[in-house]
Order: sequence, then C-alpha cells, then structure tokens
Amino acid sequence: MQKPNSSNRRLLCSDLDGTMFPLYGKADSVCLNKLKNLLGKNPDTLLCYVTGRSLNLALRAVKEHGLPEPDYLITDVGTGIYAKGNGNKWVSDRRWRSFLKSIWHAKTANQVLDHAITIDGIDAQTEEGQSEFKRSFYVSYKNKASALRELHAKLNGSRIPYTLELSKGRKNHLLLDVLPRGASKKRAVKELMKRIGIKAPDTMFAGDSDNDFDLLVSRIKNVVVNNASRELKRKVLRKAQKRATLPTLYFSSGRYGCHTGNDVCGVMEGAMHFGFFSKNRKRGLYVQIHSMHGLINMNYTDIGRDEDTGGQVIYVIELAKALSKLPQIGQVDLMTRRIEDSRYPSYGKRFEYINDKLKIVRLDCGGKGYIKKVRLWPHIKEYVKNVMEYNDNEGGTPDVIHANYADAGLACSELAEKTGSIFVFTAHSLAIPKMQKLGVKKENYAKYDYTFNFSKRVVAEQIAIEKADAVIVSTRDEIENQYAGYRIDKRKFHVIAPGLDTLLFHPPTTPSSRHKDIITAMTDGLDYRRKPMILAASRLERRKNLTKLVEVFCNSHKLRKISNLVVLTRLRSKPDEEERSVYQSMEKIVRDSKCQGSVTFVRFIDPKIGLGPLYRIAARSRGVFINPALIEPFGLTILEASACGLPVVATKYGGPSMIITNNVNGVLIDPKNGKQIEDAIEKVITDKGFWGELSANGLKNAKSFSWDATARNEVDLFMELINKAAEKKLALLFDR
Repeated sequence: MQKPNSSNRRLLCSDLDGTMFPLYGKADSVCLNKLKNLLGKNPDTLLCYVTGRSLNLALRAVKEHGLPEPDYLITDVGTGIYAKGNGNKWVSDRRWRSFLKSIWHAKTANQVLDHAITIDGIDAQTEEGQSEFKRSFYVSYKNKASALRELHAKLNGSRIPYTLELSKGRKNHLLLDVLPRGASKKRAVKELMKRIGIKAPDTMFAGDSDNDFDLLVSRIKNVVVNNASRELKRKVLRKAQKRATLPTLYFSSGRYGCHTGNDVCGVMEGAMHFGFFSKNRKRGLYVQIHSMHGLINMNYTDIGRDEDTGGQVIYVIELAKALSKLPQIGQVDLMTRRIEDSRYPSYGKRFEYINDKLKIVRLDCGGKGYIKKVRLWPHIKEYVKNVMEYNDNEGGTPDVIHANYADAGLACSELAEKTGSIFVFTAHSLAIPKMQKLGVKKENYAKYDYTFNFSKRVVAEQIAIEKADAVIVSTRDEIENQYAGYRIDKRKFHVIAPGLDTLLFHPPTTPSSRHKDIITAMTDGLDYRRKPMILAASRLERRKNLTKLVEVFCNSHKLRKISNLVVLTRLRSKPDEEERSVYQSMEKIVRDSKCQGSVTFVRFIDPKIGLGPLYRIAARSRGVFINPALIEPFGLTILEASACGLPVVATKYGGPSMIITNNVNGVLIDPKNGKQIEDAIEKVITDKGFWGELSANGLKNAKSFSWDATARNEVDLFMELINKAAEKKLALLFDR
C-alpha cells in the first residue's frame, strides 16, 4: 500500500449505511454534490468507506447511490482493508490479512457459524454477507439476552478468540458480527492511517451505528450524524467526556446549510465544522474578522482618506495579525468587500496572503466601485451569500465570526444563524450617540437620515447587540454612555482594550533630521519653529472639538507666547460638508486673531510612515498632545502619543478616563471649559518636572496596551464562549 506524497494529506472516513445514505431511500443530492465538489478540488484529501458490508456489496452501494469513488475501503466491520492496485483492481492489504490469520485459522469462521445457527433467536445472514474473518447474523430483540449468553458460552468453550459487534438492522432485529479478537473498524482505520502516514488531527470519521462506537470516541475528528439513535449519542457523549475527546467530537444537527444533518448532510456538516477541506487551515480555532467597506490592506494605503479609513481599519488589521501569532489560532480570514476602482487600486485581489495563518479575503458585493459604508445597506444579503459560498468552496466554517461596525454586525447576525459559529460584535461607533452629538431632531431627521442612513443603522446595531454571543467594548464608560440608548444585556459585554504597535510608537531614538519632510509640514508658516508644540490629530468632526481648541489657543496670550499649535486635520481633496465647515471655522479663528505665525494645519501624512514621527517630533520639542473631543469612545491616539514619550491632555468624557489617571500619566479636562484646557496645557509645558513625570508614567502605561495582549484576551473570550456553547449542546442531548 503506497503512501501519497503530499504533505497536506487528509483522510476522510465514513460509514456507508445510515451515514453516507439512509437505510431507506436515496442520499441528499445537494450535500452529496457539495461533498463531491470539495473532494474534486482537494485531491490531497483521501476518501475511505468503513463498512460492515463485504467488498462487492460496498462497491455496489457506491454505484447505486452515486457516491464519490473511494481511495480505500475498509470492509466486513474492519476485517478487510483494500486499496486500488494495477488496473484499478481492489487489492487486499497483505499485512492486515496476515495479522487476522494469526488469530483465526482457516476453519475458525465455520466453527463460529456452526455454533451460532444452533441457538434460538440467531439466524445467519446470506452467504454474500459472510467473509473469511467475519460471520454475520440476525438476532431477534425478543431473545437477544439469552441468545448472546449462549453464544458467548459456546465460543469460549471452543477457545475461539473473538469480538462481538452489535448494530441496529433494517427491520425488527439486530445485526451481529463475530470477528477475530482485536479486529474492529477502529483498529483497521488506525492501520490504514499508519500505512499511508496520516496523523489523527488530519483524519475524520463519520458514523451512525453501534459498531462505530470505538471510532467515535477516539482522538481523530469524529462526527455522529443526526439520524444516529439517541442511545448511541448519549453513550458516545459519556465516553468522550471520560476520555476527554470532546474537542474532536461533533454531533450534526442541520447547520451550515446541511439540511437536517442526517446521513451525508451530517458528514458534510461535520467536515464544515472541522474545516476539513480548508486549504490553509492549521490546527486550532478558525476566526473570521468581518469589516465590510473594503479599504483594507496591510500597507494602510488609504488610512485617513475618509471617515471609513480611521481607527477601525487599524483595529481589524492589527488584531488579525496578533491573533495569527497565537498557538491556539489555526486560521484567521479578514473578510471585506472587493473593490475594482482606478481611484482605489490596492483592493482588487481576491486573496492577500499575509502569513501562513492569515489572509485578507475580498468578496464581490455591490458592484465594482468604492461605496461608502453608509451606502452598503442594500448589499448586505449579497455579502452574506458570498461569505457562505466562500465557506462552502473552502470547506471550512469558522469557530468564531467577529463583526466590526453595524453593517458587518447585521451580516454576521445572519451568518451566525446559518453557520452556528460564535458571534462577537464590536461597534466602533454607534448611531444613537452620533445623532445626539449632531443635534438630530424630528424636524431635521429626514435630512440626516438621507446622509447617514441612521434608520437602518440603529436597527442593525440593535439586532447585532441582541444576537451576538458577546459584545466587545474598549472601556466601561462605553457600556454606560455609548450603549445607553439600546436594549442591552450587560452580561454580554466584555471590556478588551485595543492594542498598540510598539514598533511604530516609541520614544525618540534617532535625530529628528531623519524626518525633515514631516518637520517641514509641521512647522510650515510658523514664526518660531523651536517652541514646544501643542499637537492635535483627529478627523474634522464637530464632536472632536478642534474649533474650541483653536479658539482657546488663539485667545490665550500665554499659550501663544510659549508654544505653537499643530493640528493634523487629515483634510481630503474633496471634503464633505462637515469637514469643510470645521476647517473653515478654524481658519477664520486664526485669521481673525492674527496668529497665523503660531498655528499650522497639517493636511496629510504618508500612512506608510504613520503618526509615530509626529508624536516624537512634538516630544523632542517638549510639547504636549491634546485630545479635546466632546466624548471619545476610547482614545487610541492618547496611547500612541504616550508610547512616544509625549505627555497627554485629554477629555475626561469616555475612554480617556479609563486610560489616564489624572495628573499621573496625563491630565483630564472638561472639553467645554476653555480655562481648564489653557491651564492644563500651560502647566505641562512650563513645569519641566511635571512634564517628565507625565512622559515617564505615560510611557509605562502605554506598554500595557499591546495588540498581543488584546489578542490573548480575545482568545480567552472565544474559548469561554465556545465552551459555554458546547455545554448547552450537551445539556440538550441529555434532555431529549
């Protein structure tokens, strides 16, 4: 028996009667064709039928039911192992046959037959059902106990080394097989795995009958199809609990679009659950991270380009990378929309492979051009359909789906129902708080709804919150304030702070001349470039409160004397109405106060370089970073600045209060109180000892916020949710 050469070999084993097809009727054509398709696409996956039938009867069943052609056959309840030889003829494994011969001599099978047929309640099966190392019988339910006792006595009296295998028959009787001691389906599968060099993690078996029991509680991946008896399910479950094989055991139930989970649908469902056909699935959890809008790649090509390319992009990319490094994770797919648009040339590849466990998957949805996420709502169904198609073609269904933002939340609500995956939701921002900050009322609701689709977004957010197994937030304040307008179960909420890339954000280590172009951009138009910098960086939204900051600075003789104000606006070439309004308001304040020589607006920084150099340049100037937002959900820029040794002044509303201990690693202010803003900035800049304390403590605090820590916390949550779901399934099985 030759070993296949591929290092990606997998072995799919399945019983025939009651597993690949029902005892009465035909196999489900949809799932059968899906299985054939996946086997055709994955030639490294070898197929073996493990059956009580003889070789000829097994081949007849394959033909009658239109099953995929097997690579191997284990027949006669494990006493025959066959592979295709020259001329496509089925050849018996010599070593296995020699092993069985060493237990049963030539006349043993006939001795078994002679003993059994004399017992009341036992009848021999047809000659076609007998083999050299197996004798098969029918046993009546009525005489089962007495008949088996008498058979045991006779076989032991003749000193025949035997094993009895009982299973449910087609009519009102049991099927009984007498085999050489040690022979079984499990032993034969193990022998086959050994011969062809495939290990347990790469082997799967599906079964439904009592003679599958030992295999179903072994350490390979096992599937009990839904039509198996309740008694067998309970028996398998209890044994798997004792043997600690539950992680590799699956009971099909009609998930993943596999109908009722009976017969071949159960086989297909189990393969999907275990990701058996996935091309790059490693051992471990399979996580899909969904962020729909499409402007996602590993180079941050368009970061800051519009409202869709802010912190959420950084979050999903860095989280995906950090998860893929963990040993508990087998595969991470970052799912998003495919864009074929000349203005956005970096998002047309269907797959972007990052490492051996991580790739970006881009799905067609809503046409080819770029669509803002506020306009993606009509295309949610198409996205869900294409995710399911991807899962089918890959042969893998995720253990966890992690939705980011409301659109993916709505899509993943539906995906979770179809796949049975654990569903985790991160909103990033929410519609109700945004409406409150924009001053949305009944009289202007229609106008804002046309622009932002609030009506659809609020409904989507509520659905995601209710259907998610867990909602991840950055701070406790987020639960109390951001989610205050929604119906929530606080037990679902888990605080897991975003991380920080310490390779990008670190204190100054090289001469500032390295980034001359950035220094030029930051100091362009300033009269005295060596003054400490007050640095602010955010999108041009009213809730970010930049206009107030500019007003405070321009009206403060003290601040103008000791510092310069540098605002990174990320202003786009085609700003929307709000961005244009905020920018023009800031420019007007600067002009009217005649402080152009003390204020500069930096429009854009190369995303490949990032914000790190800005923070470090400001730190070298002995300046300060300020976040004056009316409310900040988390405050990633606060951590970034702190990690670069730049002291921080920030709003006390929202996430910053969870990051900053006031006057220890930063200063918290009321963003509406201009005097507080002015005094805090002045103290940090003028008090050198205070500046040094904030810098050192901020740096120490920032180090505790790493993406590795975020990923570890998320995996702990995933495992907790998976274990809870497993316990519920087990409880349901016992309650039936």
